[in-house]
Amino acid sequence: MQIPLIIFMEKTTYSFLFLVVLTVTLGGTSLCVAETTAELTTKGIALYDDGHYDEALDLFEQVLETESDFAYAWYNKGNALYHLKEYKEAIEAYKKALEIDPEYSYADYAWYNIGNSYLELKETEKAIEAYEKAIDYLYSTEEWIKAIEIADKVIEFAPPKNIFGQ
Repeated sequence: MQIPLIIFMEKTTYSFLFLVVLTVTLGGTSLCVAETTAELTTKGIALYDDGHYDEALDLFEQVLETESDFAYAWYNKGNALYHLKEYKEAIEAYKKALEIDPEYSYADYAWYNIGNSYLELKETEKAIEAYEKAIDYLYSTEEWIKAIEIADKVIEFAPPKNIFGQ
């Protein structure tokens, strides 16, 4: 039996349209399922907080696949690696966060964690250098400078008494 050409064309057109609709629908579905960087990061932090460091690391790496310049994800990747006892890799992740954003708001913590990682690797001199950088960042922030200025003013107006009450 021969199918008339017009009917065949209609069936082919419908098949083609069905494929287009199916592709668009599946594409739309995958877009709905795909999570944002913020969502993946939030889930990663929750997993990290619950002690699921491997799973957290996977999520931070997913974030970095699409946003390799996201300092916060590098920092959290370092945290997960540290708890997995991957100290060299943790140091690299922390340093990458600092390289991306030298004024990173967690810079003092990143340097502190680098110091901890170096201690675990028995590299004491490098650990001390990292701790010194952490202190530099900590005491160079605007909040600390302001706090020190306020403390100086308080001391100026009401000097502290010595241990003998004088």
